[in-house]
Amino acid sequence: MSHDIQDIPRYVTELAKASKAASLPLGRATDAERIAAVRAMAQELRARTGEILAANAQDMEAARAAGTSEGLLDRLLLTPDRIEGMAAGLEALADLPDPVGRVLEHRTISEGLDLTRVSVPLGLVAMVYEARPNVTSDAAGICIRTGNACILRGGSIAQRSCVAIAHALADAVEAQGFPRTAPPRVRSWACAASSTCSSRAVARGSSAVACARRRCRSSRRGRATAISTCTRARISIKRARS
Repeated sequence: MSHDIQDIPRYVTELAKASKAASLPLGRATDAERIAAVRAMAQELRARTGEILAANAQDMEAARAAGTSEGLLDRLLLTPDRIEGMAAGLEALADLPDPVGRVLEHRTISEGLDLTRVSVPLGLVAMVYEARPNVTSDAAGICIRTGNACILRGGSIAQRSCVAIAHALADAVEAQGFPRTAPPRVRSWACAASSTCSSRAVARGSSAVACARRRCRSSRRGRATAISTCTRARISIKRARS
């Protein structure tokens, strides 16, 4: 995007349109293709650990100079172990049963009609979160696994770290044949939530999503809960077979 980044509404709108377009091949992808993309994301994080740590060191230096509290500094800090944890979390998502195409309900209603509710991707998910750069991979992994594109906005204090992680994830997704705009990061959140291109806007601090993401790191059931927030039910009604 070549226009001035100061034109925030236009910037966010164009990014949302590009991401929405990227959601189409993701929504049509097979389970195996989405699994491969998420595993590639994990591998790319490991391969670029040094680059990510270097970006994080710059964020840490700037945060210390600004007098940031120790608690926030700890949330901002990345280490080789934490990056490995991010990669392992992506692989855990890949191991989950396919969240797309699950039959949520099937019953016969009046006049001999069959009603079926099936889980499908949302399309485009926009998420804003604070100074935890590891959320970038968590959120992108959940969205790609569920066949969604995403717009991610991390806290400004973690900007360099989030950009380095997002670039690694985008390269991995692109190498698997998907648009690199599927897991982007937006510099400013202004107008993103109101964009008509976004299927769902999420603030990580909201209790349900924050709780789901915390559980996502600790248990298979928790990860399944987290990805369920990124699908919706599609209802079809057909005449029952006689």
